[in-house]
Amino acid sequence: MTGIDLLAKKLAFIATCVRELRQLSRPEHIADDIREERFVAHTLQIAIQAALDIASHIVSDQRLGEPRTNRELFDLLQRYGWLPPALIEIMRQR
Repeated sequence: MTGIDLLAKKLAFIATCVRELRQLSRPEHIADDIREERFVAHTLQIAIQAALDIASHIVSDQRLGEPRTNRELFDLLQRYGWLPPALIEIMRQR
């Protein structure tokens, strides 16, 4: 069984990162403010890492396969019904 508490904690962390980016970031200043650039980059990086941790945990726990890349983690989650195909398409565009 997947560690529900761990996944819930990581999902809450991602939600916090997104909320902070929406509330605190000033995208118009990224080009000329190194602190702004690093705040946005770091916050995105830690949110993405949490998403990768969640994906890896589910793929491993549910024995969905052995992905060779991070992209394959999310492909496996989509293939086995954990993520909708539309979300995977959006992720591929980014």
